[in-house]
Amino acid sequence: MRTPLLLLLLLIAAVFAVQAQDAQPVAAGPTLATVRARGQLICGVDEDVFGFGFLNPNTGEISGIQVDLCRALAAATTGEAAAVELRLYPLDTSPSSILDDGVDVFFQHTFMPAPGQWPALSVGQAITFYDGAAVLAQISSAVTTFDDLEGATICTQSGSPSEKALIAETRQRSLSYDAAAFATIAEMRTAFDEGRCTVLVLERSLLEIIRHSSSSTDALVVWPTPFTSRTINPLYRYGDKQWGEIVDWTMWGLIEAEKLGIASSNIQQMLRQPNESDQAYITRVGEPVARLIDVTLGSGGRLGLPSDFMAAVITQVGNYGEIYERNLGRESALPIERGINALWRDGGLLDAPPWS
Repeated sequence: MRTPLLLLLLLIAAVFAVQAQDAQPVAAGPTLATVRARGQLICGVDEDVFGFGFLNPNTGEISGIQVDLCRALAAATTGEAAAVELRLYPLDTSPSSILDDGVDVFFQHTFMPAPGQWPALSVGQAITFYDGAAVLAQISSAVTTFDDLEGATICTQSGSPSEKALIAETRQRSLSYDAAAFATIAEMRTAFDEGRCTVLVLERSLLEIIRHSSSSTDALVVWPTPFTSRTINPLYRYGDKQWGEIVDWTMWGLIEAEKLGIASSNIQQMLRQPNESDQAYITRVGEPVARLIDVTLGSGGRLGLPSDFMAAVITQVGNYGEIYERNLGRESALPIERGINALWRDGGLLDAPPWS
């Protein structure tokens, strides 16, 4: 039995050796070179979406899942998660204005690209959050399904994707309701608080913010599954293919790390030990782990980054699950059940392509 096992291990080691030779480091493209020369990443985030991108007016602290994703990209490209300049934008800021501001990458919570509308903008393939239109109601109202909304007064934000989704959904269901559209989320929320709305329809994440900031949190409920689905992806200037791959693979690397059980708390045990051979290391941690974080066998060189760039990211920022828990988990100020944002294997939609 030992001979076949030994041959298998030797074959695996040989494959890695060939891959390592093929994956020669590539030169830095324009965006990566600029980030390195500057010594920091310029990253745009929302300024008023609590839990995602939020400027605390009392402390001046900027926090949220978007901030940690910016820190992850800074660690990937400069080696230091703290080497990031955060620029804040209101929800209604146009992507073209943000690009004109010179950011390297940005995260905008409500942006939904339309074909050909933003020719200078690239939308990353990596999905960092799944959202969609949902319903917030008083628990006492017993509104739990669309059938319960027949004849109800539904408040929406005028012109928002969630309003359009509601119109399409109710037409499909032949449902009649009284529409009350407001220019801003604040006006819509006031109408609900004053009893002028039976329910609110908005992005599920934004509804959770409204619920948790209410004085009667326990009296409100947000439907856990949106009735439409949309993705939140990183955004960056069009034209630098290498930069797009760096952004995407860093985001995917965070998800892959969670899938593999690599976290900031245990990554030191996952790294190659002194004098540990390729064969021994692969046997100990497995091929997927080695491809993600190893200084020799890692894949970062193909992106113009250190082979083990994800080791720096995970050490300093954590994996996707850690980032989610810090900002949106049960112990955070805005607990949102992961639901569709759980890993695919755990019944959610979040996944990453094979790291090879």
